[in-house]
Amino acid sequence: MFRTCTRTVAGFLVAAGTLTGCSDEPSTGTVSILLTDAPYPFDMMESVEVGVDRAEVHVTAADGRESGFHAIGHPRTIDLLELRNGGLDLVGQAELPAGEVKQMRLVLSSAKVTLTDRTEFDLDVPSGESSGLKVRFEPPLQIVAGEDTRVLIDVDVAASLTPQPPSPN
Repeated sequence: MFRTCTRTVAGFLVAAGTLTGCSDEPSTGTVSILLTDAPYPFDMMESVEVGVDRAEVHVTAADGRESGFHAIGHPRTIDLLELRNGGLDLVGQAELPAGEVKQMRLVLSSAKVTLTDRTEFDLDVPSGESSGLKVRFEPPLQIVAGEDTRVLIDVDVAASLTPQPPSPN
């Protein structure tokens, strides 16, 4: 079985699906979080690097108990422009309790743009370093015991970057 849902949240396009697996009554399911980049035709950019500290998935266990946030992945830097044309980067994968996910966070440590002339600009990501970029699932994403659930975050660089004019001194 494969289910897909898509959402646009703060410049991110999110797709989630569940693949059926075979198992003898397991109590966990596997969650994989991947990043990709929607096409962006801006030739002056060499890279858009995002320091991803971790992804956090909030699971409510199938028995109704709050399981809380689970960290997935490890700190790393990802160049979003390298993910164009179907490229994927696995942020992380983990066995999580079966249940439902209503919220996911992508906690960022840094972000910068490098132009083709080597000029660099640090990017401000509101709440990216503290509580992270939030993705909400409505209806909730289901983690089914013994099945693999994949969350694809399709970053739309064009919608995610907002140029700011220089401030007067």
